Amino acid sequence: MSTEQYEEIPWAQLLADDQERRRRTRWIAVAALVVVVVGVLAVAAVLRPSAPDPIDAAPSWPTPTASTTPTSTTPSSTTSIADGAMVISEAALRATTTSVLTDEIVKLRAETFVADYFTVDGDPAIVEELEASLASGVDLPQLPHDDPQRPAHLLSFVERADAYSWYRIAEDRWIVGVAFRTLYTTDGATWTRSPVHAVAVGVVLDAAGGSGIVDLPMPIVEPLQRTTARIDPYTGSPTGPAAAVALDYARLVDDGATIAELSGTDERWRAVVEVTDRSGLTWPLAIRSDLLP
Repeated sequence: MSTEQYEEIPWAQLLADDQERRRRTRWIAVAALVVVVVGVLAVAAVLRPSAPDPIDAAPSWPTPTASTTPTSTTPSSTTSIADGAMVISEAALRATTTSVLTDEIVKLRAETFVADYFTVDGDPAIVEELEASLASGVDLPQLPHDDPQRPAHLLSFVERADAYSWYRIAEDRWIVGVAFRTLYTTDGATWTRSPVHAVAVGVVLDAAGGSGIVDLPMPIVEPLQRTTARIDPYTGSPTGPAAAVALDYARLVDDGATIAELSGTDERWRAVVEVTDRSGLTWPLAIRSDLLP
């Protein structure tokens, strides 16, 4: 194929081509918008209960009589349409959305309370936040946050708090299991990470969406129990390109990565690579053939 050469750049032609491309782009965008609108209308038409089939002549209905039985206005969760399919009603969608939002509010209240309750960072204002999160009639005892006898170097910081279980015990009450882990110091200089702890937190939710804590946290057994499952080990030594593949993959993270172990077969293998991050620490990481993209 010959290459066109120009003694000077044909700006007029390029500008014309560019304008033409822009016009095409605008028409394509308009067409795409029309397709989207038509699609939305089609979906709405499918989800809307269909009207009854037309009839040739109006039927002869009996003369209505007065009735003392009130007509029910309770919305049903589903609506039957002509072909027998079931369509979720708007009321059911609203109820589902409300349920999901309620769960999120309850979990967030419990997680926030646990994080504030077990964080002692020298700020006495956190006690006011804890008191504000309590339901009416619930009082806080003396806490280490504002205890004048607490040594200033005794500090605690909640690294993370996660709600892992929640269930309803009454119309407006929930019990939430929250697992959390803290960083603490006993000398003001060295910080230690605690084991995972768990507490049960009672939450109340009012009709306006307001939430509150109903009591102090209750300690419970943390959910991270040791498993009895056994994983089959990788045996043998692959002779194919497994080592090169593992090393290439590891060096996407660290150019100086090395292979410490390699086991398995050419079809199923596992490599342990040593990767050093910016902290200067070297981490052994596993690369498995069945998890490679």
